[in-house]
Amino acid sequence: MTMKKEKQKTRRCVTIQPESVLVELMKKGRFEPAQNMALSRHGGDCKGCADDNQWCFRDAETWLVEEAGKRLGKTEMKAAVWLWAHERMEQNYLCCDKYPGHVRLTFDIPLDEMVRADYHVLRSIACNEGVYHHELRATDSKSDPDKLEREWRKHEQYHNDANASSEVLEMRKAESWQEVFESELWEDGKFERYAGGEDCSWVLGLTPFVTLDQLVNVEFLDSAGDVVVREPGEKLTLYGTHNYMTTAHFDHFGITSIQSGSSAREGYLLPKIQREARKGIVTKKFTGERLKWNDPKEEFDPDLQKLCPNCGVEGGLTAQFDGLIINTPGGIKVRFLHPRGDNEYLKNDPKIEPDLDVECRHCGKSFFLDEVYDDEDL
Repeated sequence: MTMKKEKQKTRRCVTIQPESVLVELMKKGRFEPAQNMALSRHGGDCKGCADDNQWCFRDAETWLVEEAGKRLGKTEMKAAVWLWAHERMEQNYLCCDKYPGHVRLTFDIPLDEMVRADYHVLRSIACNEGVYHHELRATDSKSDPDKLEREWRKHEQYHNDANASSEVLEMRKAESWQEVFESELWEDGKFERYAGGEDCSWVLGLTPFVTLDQLVNVEFLDSAGDVVVREPGEKLTLYGTHNYMTTAHFDHFGITSIQSGSSAREGYLLPKIQREARKGIVTKKFTGERLKWNDPKEEFDPDLQKLCPNCGVEGGLTAQFDGLIINTPGGIKVRFLHPRGDNEYLKNDPKIEPDLDVECRHCGKSFFLDEVYDDEDL
């Protein structure tokens, strides 16, 4: 089988999920949601979602999962992993919401294990409306205004037929909802009225579960909800208890290897992995070129460095000090003032105080020093 044919059997997708989903993958090698986990949050500000008597997004999402289950031959399916599944990953990235503290997970999902749907059409379904038929969706008012008017009249007459019973109108509306699965207009260069033009479609992917073998990349979101992208030379290692012990290694581009069982040598980390997993945190280690110091006399051991409490980067904490520039026979030097009584003395190193402001250069989050280090370290 050629690489091209093999690639056609999967679709690269992306999803924003709580870190606990990643913990589950590293613990069991598989994540299958117990409840529906759609990609956008609804209900907090939506009275319809909060009212059981009103049809809204939550009902539309439940309907879509049930329809996807039918198409996958899993009529019992009540929950799904929701992904962005456009053929262009750039478009999928644009669809991702900003959820601080979450992770952006990339998977290669087999096409026969996933149902794709149009997010913009789903919004009309959430409003309990009849969905535009194909020709109306595909007609650009600028290029063919006459055709648009004709197709619009068809839509209005079909869904607001005064001679049709309420049962017939409900049936027509329900049938029109199948347009959510119509994929012809998702391709680049195709006009899609719901999406607002060309190359703008938001394509959903629903699958009953994801596995560690399908995982392609893991990227953490900072306190602002922005993705912390690894730079060339940086590496990430994740640890889990799947098959006794599993380590997943990533470079700048994505996953490079997964090791399980006896081939995963960091068995001494198991207590830490289990302890952090109970908190919904995956055990991780960042290493790479940005963590190397230029001074060959200073030995930088990544295993001894503290993790950023926000993004988990190891050895990425920085601090700023006010230094005094002085001229010496050996050239210009920077020395630091240390108070002692009423006097101040110059020393080579700055004074470290518990309330020192430190900042993670990876995610930009600020902390006091004693929020990161234990008392015995200070």
